[in-house]
Amino acid sequence: MFNINETYEVKYGNYQVSGDVAREDQVIADALSVMRSRSRRGPALTSPEDSRKFCRRTVVELGELKNEALWVTYVDTRHQVMESRTLVRGALGSGAVSAQDIAKLALETGASAVIFARHHPCGKADVSDNDTDIAQHMKRQLGLLDIKVLDYMIMGHRITSLAELGIV
Repeated sequence: MFNINETYEVKYGNYQVSGDVAREDQVIADALSVMRSRSRRGPALTSPEDSRKFCRRTVVELGELKNEALWVTYVDTRHQVMESRTLVRGALGSGAVSAQDIAKLALETGASAVIFARHHPCGKADVSDNDTDIAQHMKRQLGLLDIKVLDYMIMGHRITSLAELGIV
């Protein structure tokens, strides 16, 4: 056993390790904290209504959005939130969102599905051709990797679910 302020040196075969025990204990404690936070899951989004509530809370957390924004929420096999990321702020063109970028993080985090949310600052939650195109393109591309698109929410004064409309 080492004293908390003791410096030590240990040899393992051809390797030699030395260091400050107190510092290494802190590094281990920090690493464990990060691992615990990464293993925590958020709420389960098992319906469009659950997704609406989550989207409303996300908008509040992001603060007042004056421009369009599109974000993606990654969920596990039980549809529990793993991570949520803003993809685009500002006008959303058809080439603004990359399926590869979304798939990369989904694979890195082990997500099995995603939910998209698009914020319209004008307050309209009408479905545009652009929304439909993006949602269907993502569904096709991510589906090749067995990543499901559960919903594409359009947020204004109300929230429209493309899953409820049968588009996703």
